[in-house]
Amino acid sequence: MFVHRLRTRRRPIGVKGHIRAVMLQIGSNDQTDHRCSVEQFVVDYWAYIQCLHRRYVLQRVVVMEILQRKDPLRYRMNMTVAEYNQKVDNTNAELKLMCARSINNVLFWRHISHVRLPGAISRDAVNALKHYYRSVKGAVMHAARG
Repeated sequence: MFVHRLRTRRRPIGVKGHIRAVMLQIGSNDQTDHRCSVEQFVVDYWAYIQCLHRRYVLQRVVVMEILQRKDPLRYRMNMTVAEYNQKVDNTNAELKLMCARSINNVLFWRHISHVRLPGAISRDAVNALKHYYRSVKGAVMHAARG
């Protein structure tokens, strides 16, 4: 699902009990589309975060860094992998800035170095490994500390 579709989702996320924190690891398919600018992606993502805050009255949202991809990919993109990775870097910088300005306890989580290397998770950065698990665990612990 693309980020711009998250806000218009009719069915709420299935939740039992009270949620205090949400960890968001967004994929990067939006970044592969040249029609989706970094600015529009960040605006749509931020709107989704605000929607989560309103719906669940969250104490904290942790936005995890979008991961780069490694060449060669299994499918074609309308840009080079270097251009794509630059777009991801620009998006992460904008998200980090938005989180720093937030008054709603929205934090940006930069993954540990083992996870941040292009292709460290997999060529398209979606399959979890022990380093990714460790990084996510660190983000959860950071969110729990308040």
